[in-house]
Amino acid sequence: RQVQSALDRCIDRFEQCVNEPNKPQSLQRLRREAAWQAERTYAFCHFLTSTGRMMITNPPLQHV
Repeated sequence: RQVQSALDRCIDRFEQCVNEPNKPQSLQRLRREAAWQAERTYAFCHFLTSTGRMMITNPPLQHV
């Protein structure tokens, strides 16, 4: 449940980054920044889900 909410927050943040109306700068730079942000957000989400899965499969880790 906790992992799910964290993932939801992640997705919300990701959508925010994508939908946020940025000041019309150089479109190429904007696209590059968006791609970088997406990659970072995805990596973070993946990290959350993998650690969450470890917690679920190895209950003792929850005490840490």
